[in-house]
Amino acid sequence: MSRFQPDGRLETAHGLLLSALGIGSMIGSAVAARVSRLLGESHAVAVGVGGLVTTIAAFGLSNNVWVIALLMTTGSAVGTLFGVKVISMRQRSVSNDLLGRVNSAFQFVGIGSAPLGATFGGLMASMVGIRPVFLCLSAVAALTVVLRRPWRREPVSVAA
Repeated sequence: MSRFQPDGRLETAHGLLLSALGIGSMIGSAVAARVSRLLGESHAVAVGVGGLVTTIAAFGLSNNVWVIALLMTTGSAVGTLFGVKVISMRQRSVSNDLLGRVNSAFQFVGIGSAPLGATFGGLMASMVGIRPVFLCLSAVAALTVVLRRPWRREPVSVAA
C-alpha cells in the first residue's frame, strides 16, 4: 500500500486519504480560534491558503500514499483556518436578513461548479496524466487567491 494507484486497485489507500482529510480538518477546526488569535485574522487566512494549496498539490507532489496522506492531513488542518475565517468575515459583513441568501449563493457556486471541474480535470488527466493536473490546479488556486487577497479585506460596515 505504499504506492497510490489511480486505477482503483488500492481501495484502502483511498480510504486512508479520505480519513487524512477528515482528521486534518478536525484538528484544524479544534485549534482555528486559538491560531487565529495568535496570528491575527488576516495572517490566519493567508496561512490557510497555503494549507489549501498543499492539499490540492499533494497528488502532484508524490505518488507515495503515506506522503500524500501526510500532506493532506497537514494541508487540511491548516486549510481549515481559511474556511473558518472567511466564513466568519462574511457573517460579519452581511446583514442578518441577507445572510442566508448570500451563503446559499456561495454554496451554489462552490458546489454547483464541482461537476464542471471534475469533468475538466478528468479530461485533462486523460491527456497529460493526473499529477500534472493536480500541480496545475494548485497553481491556479494559489494564483487566484493571491490576486483576490481575501486576507486584505476590510470588514464591511452594515447598518442595523
